[in-house]
Amino acid sequence: MKVSVLGCGTWGSAIAQSLADNGVVVTAWQRYEEKSKDMESTRKHPILKNIEFNNNINYKSTISEVVRGYQKAGAAALSILTNKKYFD
Repeated sequence: MKVSVLGCGTWGSAIAQSLADNGVVVTAWQRYEEKSKDMESTRKHPILKNIEFNNNINYKSTISEVVRGYQKAGAAALSILTNKKYFD
């Protein structure tokens, strides 16, 4: 199975890692090219420094590269607001 994850923040990266650990090939979109290259080469996230990402995760900074080849698309969205500024 092949899955794309749009967004490589801590949540997106954790989801990508979980999928990859279960044998799924993941293409993850990181909107900043330099961060994408760093994550690809180091297998690390700037915040989740203690986790080495699975080699089944490929990081891309161009969204067209991430969604290329899909005939059908399904979407699932998770959004949790944990920052106090959103609740004031």
